[in-house]
Amino acid sequence: MASNCIFCKIASGNNPSTTLLYSDESVVAFDDISPAAEHHFLVIPKKHIKNINEFKKDDVELGIVILFLSKRIK
Repeated sequence: MASNCIFCKIASGNNPSTTLLYSDESVVAFDDISPAAEHHFLVIPKKHIKNINEFKKDDVELGIVILFLSKRIK
């Protein structure tokens, strides 16, 4: 966890104003604070990742959670 990363704070539960939609051992999903659409939410890994180049093959659960949530909000 990076101490100055807002996403790490949300993922660890240290941001009480965040509305969590989903959480498991490696992924968290929450409402965006400035939604651009009716069902605008963010899905992030719980481990700190600086950019997309740091993703590994075993981070595939992020995509699975995105598909799961997108089907539930239809």
